[in-house]
Amino acid sequence: MLDWTRDHGGIVGPGRGSAVGSVVNYCLDITDIEPLKYGLLFERFLNPERIQLPDIDTDFDSKGLDAVTSHLAMKYGREKVSHVISFGELDAKRAFELTAWAYGVPPGKAARITEKLGWRSLEIELKHNHALEHEYKIGTPRMQEAYQTAMILEGVFYKKGVHACANLVSAFPLEDCLPMIPYHLSYLSKKGSTIVPISQYTVRWVEDAGVLKIDNLGLLTLDEIRETKAAVEKRYGIHLDLNSIPLDDEGTLKIYQNGDTEKIFQFDYDGMRDWLSRLHPDSFDQLVAMEALYQPGTMENLPEYVYYKNSADIRKYSSPELVPILKETYGILLYQEQAMLMLQKYGGFTPGQAAKAGRFLGAHESVKYDQFCAYMDAFMYGGRKLGYSEETLEDIWKQLDIEGRYAAIKSHAVAYTWLSYQTAWLKAHYREEFEAAVEKVWSRFNS
Repeated sequence: MLDWTRDHGGIVGPGRGSAVGSVVNYCLDITDIEPLKYGLLFERFLNPERIQLPDIDTDFDSKGLDAVTSHLAMKYGREKVSHVISFGELDAKRAFELTAWAYGVPPGKAARITEKLGWRSLEIELKHNHALEHEYKIGTPRMQEAYQTAMILEGVFYKKGVHACANLVSAFPLEDCLPMIPYHLSYLSKKGSTIVPISQYTVRWVEDAGVLKIDNLGLLTLDEIRETKAAVEKRYGIHLDLNSIPLDDEGTLKIYQNGDTEKIFQFDYDGMRDWLSRLHPDSFDQLVAMEALYQPGTMENLPEYVYYKNSADIRKYSSPELVPILKETYGILLYQEQAMLMLQKYGGFTPGQAAKAGRFLGAHESVKYDQFCAYMDAFMYGGRKLGYSEETLEDIWKQLDIEGRYAAIKSHAVAYTWLSYQTAWLKAHYREEFEAAVEKVWSRFNS
């Protein structure tokens, strides 16, 4: 599929998500990032403890995305290819917001509750969040009733749609494997010139039905790169190979150092430009960290990261074994891959167990409290067997609990920073062509 897209003029992204950590994917040209070079862990993608199929998300430019579904349908048969239905679930905050509105709770009082809600369920939060418990106890009976109703509604499906990127491919007609929405109904989805149906199963259930799920995503940045390369080739008669540009290019790094990142993928934010000027990144790894840091949850670590990068102060670690794991991010647990290494080093987890636990800690919106306690107990037990003190283990687990909740996937951060770096390189060396290409792409997108 990827080779076909490239051969027919489409552009495929360098990879995204945990798939970038696999050397096999790199060798097969599914991804463009050499994982060993950046210390990426393939267990985040595939390991003996992972029972489901590995998931590979792929970015395409608009030309490639329009063609890929048509290609799949033509190659395997229209009856064997489909899109996937999706349902939106009420999370804790949304459930309470809706019930508070329905019960007539004043917005100010409802806001005091929602701002105290954490990452656990409404029921668990009420039992273990003392600030929330106090707010609940002093609340009016109507507010308490709204909260109780929200606990019932939490997790309920409240909207439906078509999954943004999932395609299903089967060796047999899909209607023989799972329920499908009939062609004559309005849920038909069109990609290019080929109409394909929609499955009634969500992505949670389709693999149990024995079909393959492929996630194909459109990324306008790839259109910008394609248009820029075409303009440069036309004007100068040269071919650009962006996969071979140096990662220490002075002009490109100055784009970031000066906060000149308007129209630069992933770095085109006013706040980001300000932090880049403060950080003054002088390596690709620091750009990767910045991409991961400028996200909800991890953003609060930005001042600390910038301080230690530019300071002569040496970071103190609670344990010497943490140094090789966290040194690249100045002691901050920024990546899930770092959490995996910490779980292995201090808790005796296998790589597969660490990958599963790391995913769990990162899924802070859907974590069950009893499962959380089970992982914590396993970590403490394994650490004591390895000879670590109770105090050290408690310090490490606290960091895993707090910073691990929002840890980024380093594989993804590296891949998207690499894509950002390509756009910055084009801006540094072919600014006129790059900016014209961006305007052309977005004008076409908005028309």
